[in-house]
Amino acid sequence: MSSSSRDLEVPIFILALKVLFLTHNYIRYPGDHAGGFLHRLAKHLLDKGAEVTVLAPHYPGRPCFEIIDRVKIYRFRYAPEKLERIAYTGEMDQVVSGNPVNFLLFLSFMLFFVFKGVQLTFTERIDVLSAQWWAPAGLASYVVSLLTGKGFVVTTHGTDVRLLSRSKTVRWIAGPVFRKATRVTAVSSFLKEELQRHLCLEAEKIQVLPMPPGVAKFQVRPLPQNETKVILNISHFIQQKRLDVFMEACSRLRERGYRFKALCVGGGSLRKKLERQIADLNLTNPGLRDSVELWDVVSTDRIISLYYDCDVCVLCSENEGFGLTLVEAQLCGRPVVGTDSGGIPDIIQDGVTGLLVPVGQAGALADAIGKILGDPELASRLALQGAESSAKRFNPETLAALYHSILSRTAGEREQR
Repeated sequence: MSSSSRDLEVPIFILALKVLFLTHNYIRYPGDHAGGFLHRLAKHLLDKGAEVTVLAPHYPGRPCFEIIDRVKIYRFRYAPEKLERIAYTGEMDQVVSGNPVNFLLFLSFMLFFVFKGVQLTFTERIDVLSAQWWAPAGLASYVVSLLTGKGFVVTTHGTDVRLLSRSKTVRWIAGPVFRKATRVTAVSSFLKEELQRHLCLEAEKIQVLPMPPGVAKFQVRPLPQNETKVILNISHFIQQKRLDVFMEACSRLRERGYRFKALCVGGGSLRKKLERQIADLNLTNPGLRDSVELWDVVSTDRIISLYYDCDVCVLCSENEGFGLTLVEAQLCGRPVVGTDSGGIPDIIQDGVTGLLVPVGQAGALADAIGKILGDPELASRLALQGAESSAKRFNPETLAALYHSILSRTAGEREQR
């Protein structure tokens, strides 16, 4: 982390700091993978003495209030249950844009997001707001802050920063949010640079701080010794993840004689397109070798077992915000391959803690995966060095303490005004 948590000031703490997370993505039930990293952060903040309340959109079939692992979770309603389809898709901007009904639902979403945020700020005696993603939570926090006088911190994760490149209008909307935010955190140095480039924010206001991985659940285990190798790719089925390139790389691996089974786990709008590509490349052989399988989102525990079962974990995204799945794979003792793009180089030092390849180049991706599958000594070395690096650089206790410090300073500065 070249410009990461080392930049932060010495942590300070406010006794019983009361934090309100505002987010469009949070776990819907225990073990849910969606928003799991935010839940881990909330639990670590609780361990630091903070009181954490989460405000997230309602999800069909879930209660409007519950406590999971000591975290109070409020879910605001914004439409009849059958129409609550704006959140938890991984593609909110695409769901809303170009669809008048969904746009009206989004306006209702924002109205109730702000209303419930203001209400909870008073009823829960909140000290500071934590907006996860500048849109939509940062927009909501901006208004809640105006109405309540509370300071807020904006954390960017990647998808929200990519919106800034779309148009001047988007940047015009985002500008007031980032200017009013007391502090901004970005989960990778890449996102910090993008914020500076698009919004001309001063570097001192933005601090690089990754989300904490679930270290307690991961253990370094020996690599499997199966004849048919397992290649794992955990990512949403959207264009940014470049799974089309992954499919082509798998086809080339088969042509080169590698025996493997590839698992793509995530779900998303490109599923049917990917299914057609798999069929066209003759990679349909479910459960057997030389095949690619598409899985929907699974539980956190199932994800962990997939890490242990795989021989290599791959993430070939373009401009990935960070790449937490690579960190998790490393913590399980698995070699990783990623693209030299976005926040992934914050995780992988090429040839030392994993292998980096150019974006969009199926041949280079196949070469890198093939090197690991065909060289047990290289695979073991990368796995060991990757595990050591991630355990040291992404320690969840340290990351949570630094985030607590940012929130405490924001609350403290607001009280002094």
